[in-house]
Amino acid sequence: MNKFQKDIDKDIILDLIKDNYLMQYLYKYRPLNNENTMKIINDKELWFSDPSIFNDPFDCKMLSKSNKQDAELIESMFPNIPLKKGIISKTIQINNPHFNKLVNESIQKVLSMHGICCFSELNNNILMWSHYADSHKGVCLKFDLLSDPDLFTLPIKVKYLEEYPEGDFLKEQEEFIFSMLKSKSTDWEYEREVRIYKQKKGAIKFKKEALKEVIFGCKTEEKDIEEFKTLVIKNGFNVDFYKAKASNTHYRLEFNRI
Repeated sequence: MNKFQKDIDKDIILDLIKDNYLMQYLYKYRPLNNENTMKIINDKELWFSDPSIFNDPFDCKMLSKSNKQDAELIESMFPNIPLKKGIISKTIQINNPHFNKLVNESIQKVLSMHGICCFSELNNNILMWSHYADSHKGVCLKFDLLSDPDLFTLPIKVKYLEEYPEGDFLKEQEEFIFSMLKSKSTDWEYEREVRIYKQKKGAIKFKKEALKEVIFGCKTEEKDIEEFKTLVIKNGFNVDFYKAKASNTHYRLEFNRI
């Protein structure tokens, strides 16, 4: 990527932060002794997952308003399937569920081409420490968006809804996919999730300057803390280290520099 494009990316991120759409720092909860966690440190890589296989079965759900007038577009999406011209239109008229199945297959096909890396605006959420950081025995990594705007473009702030959003996949494919990626059940609202979108899935490098802090869970063992600190320093990161502690008076976490 050339310098001009990088400057554009940084301006986009800076504007989103100034407009209070984004926070400058995002957090990623991880278990220790995990292959992908080790790759973050050893290879300076973050994994961008296929959103069609997220563990929440309600994630990336959306109602398509596509109808039989869009059948020709569906047929064009399956060029390798030997269908007679117009057969999908006839199928719609006879049995609408078959048409819906074809639309959903097309949506999943397009969705699976993209990559998403998930972050949170919070570093102190007790549930997230429990779910994503090995029951408070893992780490929470703090990233600075302005230190690597190329990596953090394009950010999608998740919107939490009671009902599936609606759209016309066949007529507005890009808008439809982005609506899917940013929509999630209100049950997950506590996560305050921000998703970084890429047009491909897999491992993507980041600048080591982007990692600013490593926070260890309140139940992380001392030997694991020392081993991970050594690994981080060995790989050239200049970060601050913190240790979480359960408050003595409130249901919350406190952080002490170590």
